[in-house]
Amino acid sequence: MLTYCDAQPLISVLIPTFNVENFVEEAIRSIMDQTYKNLEIIIVDDCSTDNTYAILLNLASIDKRIRLFRNIENKKIVDTLNFAISQAKGEYYARMDGDDISLPERIEKQYFFLLNNPEIDLVGLNVIMINENGKVIQEEKYLEKHKDIVRASKYVSPILHIWLARKNVYDKLIKYRVPTVEDYDFILRSIDNGFVLANLQSSLYLQRIRNGNTITSSGLIQYKSIHYIKKLSLERIINGNIDSHSEENYNKLITVSSLSLFFYKLSSFFHMKYLEIKQKYIYLALFFRLISILLSPKLQFSQIILRKKYKQLFFNLS
Repeated sequence: MLTYCDAQPLISVLIPTFNVENFVEEAIRSIMDQTYKNLEIIIVDDCSTDNTYAILLNLASIDKRIRLFRNIENKKIVDTLNFAISQAKGEYYARMDGDDISLPERIEKQYFFLLNNPEIDLVGLNVIMINENGKVIQEEKYLEKHKDIVRASKYVSPILHIWLARKNVYDKLIKYRVPTVEDYDFILRSIDNGFVLANLQSSLYLQRIRNGNTITSSGLIQYKSIHYIKKLSLERIINGNIDSHSEENYNKLITVSSLSLFFYKLSSFFHMKYLEIKQKYIYLALFFRLISILLSPKLQFSQIILRKKYKQLFFNLS
């Protein structure tokens, strides 16, 4: 276990929060209790309307490593993260969500991986998915080596957003860009800019899947956004690392009808039920899965195909 030492490089932990009063104290304390101690914990609350900010104020009074900010209006994830980046002073940047849990050795192990592998610029993790009550849903494993991560990036985001990256990665890419897929876009741009990526083969992060978070509420827009960022990546390959991204181009793409969004959210609800009970009640779980597909067939089949391709790649390389 590490002990505090000024010789250890400062790591900036970027934490956006919004209306997570039931989870935020456990999330922040999981960073406060990391075995790696030389942290600045940059929390940017996106104008929460619940008790989130009050809880954060109390935590900031306890730990001087916390640097707490609050948006005067709700700016959403991309602008909130980019403000956090503008405040960061560390030699490494880590991400954390306000409703998840980092196990105590998470940052220490990611840091030592980068220290012992100087050719690697960014390292992710395997994760354990939990529900709102903290019950384990499933473990998610990610490909370890850069060449495999590059191949997998054609199908799904090959590294979860809770990576640890060297500062020069952020210096080069500057900021997050595309809402709902800002992390996937960041990874694709990292690859296209020649950075070397890896995943630590340890499950040191508990990712909370709940109704109302980005994973479930923005899925339809996310589906369109994924196609958009893959198109941008192809443009960069062809045009010498230049793409056509602009807010105007993006906003034209993501327009969806309220009816389509309603059916997608309902589909996501039944998909969540499927994930929660598939190990225990297989037939009921399959019934929920069928309903989720019938409510949003194009999107669900697309995700099934992409996951299947990714799993085939994963098992072929295991």
